[in-house]
Amino acid sequence: VMCVLKGSCEPMTQNACFRVLVVMFRSDDNLMPSSECCSLIIRLTMSQLLHSFISKSNVAILRVLMGKRIAILQLYEVVEKLIDLNVTGTDVRVRASCSKLIVQFMLTYPLGERKFQHLVDTMLPNLAYASAHGRLSILATISALVTKLPIEALQRQAKILLLTFLTRLSSDTDRTCRQLCIHSAVVLIKRTSSESGTLLAILQRIFSVGNDALTQ
Repeated sequence: VMCVLKGSCEPMTQNACFRVLVVMFRSDDNLMPSSECCSLIIRLTMSQLLHSFISKSNVAILRVLMGKRIAILQLYEVVEKLIDLNVTGTDVRVRASCSKLIVQFMLTYPLGERKFQHLVDTMLPNLAYASAHGRLSILATISALVTKLPIEALQRQAKILLLTFLTRLSSDTDRTCRQLCIHSAVVLIKRTSSESGTLLAILQRIFSVGNDALTQ
């Protein structure tokens, strides 16, 4: 499979190889891809992402690599590209696939606190993206993290996330985005309220600014 994958520039052939690799690695939890295999998959993935696209088979093999929790430095770079495509992608399927991969990576991959923080800091400015579809897409990704992150990790991000949600609530012109900001803020407070009296004070202060947006 590796020989075919290395020697082919045809997307159909590459995707077929990805599918075979997915079946192989999912069939045996102890079977690990080699460093050469990982590097090749990452290189072909980056090639797709540079064209603002990622195939279903490519998504599947990335999910396998993330699930194996192998330390692959380049995978971090892939996720940064996925964050960009999650916002800028014109295909709703591609944006949704990027979102799932980002969430899986941040929930399960062995990330240090600094790298985790960098990914959060990379996502938040995209909430001001010009297209409402892009804003909604990255907001849905962040909202999924708010729902699924362990409490300790979420608590470290709670203040900046709440500020971000409520700032967007008062400034976003798209109703669906505002509704998701409200939902995300409520989930955040419910999950962290036992340890976060400061959050409620921030909420009370910012709510007066964003109150008009709620009624539109």
